[in-house]
Amino acid sequence: MKKKNQINHSDEELKKLNMRIEELENGWKRTQADFVNFQKRTEKEKMGLIKYANKELILELLPILDNFSRALNSTKIQKSDELNTYSEGIKQIKEQLERVLQNNGLKEIPVNTGDEFNPEIHEAVMTEESDKFETDKIIEIMENGYKLGDELIRPVKVKVAK
Repeated sequence: MKKKNQINHSDEELKKLNMRIEELENGWKRTQADFVNFQKRTEKEKMGLIKYANKELILELLPILDNFSRALNSTKIQKSDELNTYSEGIKQIKEQLERVLQNNGLKEIPVNTGDEFNPEIHEAVMTEESDKFETDKIIEIMENGYKLGDELIRPVKVKVAK
């Protein structure tokens, strides 16, 4: 009788132990999934911080890039051998800065005079009557606009026909 009792008792214990094992395995699997999700979330946050840090730095560098463009435009007006050498150096520095910014995700927003004004990517800083352009067409590009990845970080500043 003891053996039958022991066997019944052992079957019950075995069922309890198997249930406990299953419970522990499920808990372990949930913990493992939580950890994987934590790793992914941490990596995403880290990339967001890096992107944000790059964005702030790039926003500080854009006025410098603008000044290089202005300097090049002013040397085109004046003609001399000394200025040509000077402007070539400025052009090379500007191109180098552009490459560094592009390698870090910066994209210039393409725009031409005559394009339709789009308030999602353009900022109208001036309007002007025009016989040459229809209403809401871009007359002049005042300052280039940029995206960092898919995010607009600076709109194109334009003069628009009214």
